[in-house]
Amino acid sequence: MILADLGIIFIIIIFALGFGKYNSSNYMISLMDSGIMLGTILISGLLQDKIVEFIKSYNPEKRGDLYTLKFQKDWMESSDEREKVEVYKAAYSSYKVTQIVLIFGVGILGILSMDGIGIVPALSLGIVLLVSKISYGLVSIKNK
Repeated sequence: MILADLGIIFIIIIFALGFGKYNSSNYMISLMDSGIMLGTILISGLLQDKIVEFIKSYNPEKRGDLYTLKFQKDWMESSDEREKVEVYKAAYSSYKVTQIVLIFGVGILGILSMDGIGIVPALSLGIVLLVSKISYGLVSIKNK
């Protein structure tokens, strides 16, 4: 499932980076690119569904329908303690790495803003960093 998630993220990033080249004279290219992106996301979603169904076939106590908003909650509730600990360890490790990358990103983009790229990139990453820290803090307080 991780590879399918990464595929979706890369497609969205590539689509966003390519968006700057579009103008009103080449709208067909942007329309075609949008169709390719949506098709790729659809295929990735179907791949994730097949992976979930495969896991359920050899692990029948697993619950959750990938196409509902409660999938992650249902999936975690049907996980045993070992699986939950693995998920929590991976999530915390990911959180730590993300914090480091965001801090360096804000710093680098802050320095580059002096060279004329503007403050929006650094401000955007700063907001993401702030939201991440606040949500972590609120959940930490809630769980005490």
